[in-house]
Amino acid sequence: LEGDFRGGQFDGANNIYRYPRVAGSRASGPSTTITTTNTSSTSLGGAPEGDEADDYFSIRGEWRRGELVRGVLFRAEEEVRDGEGGVVTYSFDPPTSTRISSEPLLRDYYEDSLVVVDKSRVSDNAGEGLFARVPLPRSSK
Repeated sequence: LEGDFRGGQFDGANNIYRYPRVAGSRASGPSTTITTTNTSSTSLGGAPEGDEADDYFSIRGEWRRGELVRGVLFRAEEEVRDGEGGVVTYSFDPPTSTRISSEPLLRDYYEDSLVVVDKSRVSDNAGEGLFARVPLPRSSK
C-alpha cells in the first residue's frame, strides 16, 4: 500500500494498492491490451523490475476508510484496457441479501493471471474445473 492512512486505514486520493506478486504468474488474456498513459501518480518504488515488471498489477485511486471508492487498474506503469479499449476501473460494490455483486462477471485481471477455468479432466461428465496457472507449493491447501 502506498498513500495516505487515517485512523490506521487506507484513506485518500492517489493511493496505490499493489497486488502481491505470485512466483510464476503471467498477466495475460485475449481481451487484455495495454496502452501507455501519462500519469502523475506516486512512484511505485519496490515494484518488480526486468522480466517481472509486466506481471505486476496495481490499483491507483481513491479509498475511504479502507474501502475502494474508485480506482484504475495498472499493469506495471500502464493502464489496463478492456477488449473494447476502455480503461478498467473498479469501485466498491457491496453484496446484498439477493446478489453477490452488481457485475458478477466482471473480470478480475489479477485472478486471471493465477487461475483459469477449463474443461475438467476428471471425467467426460464433470463439466469445468478451476486450474492453477502457476506452480502451487506442496503444502498448499
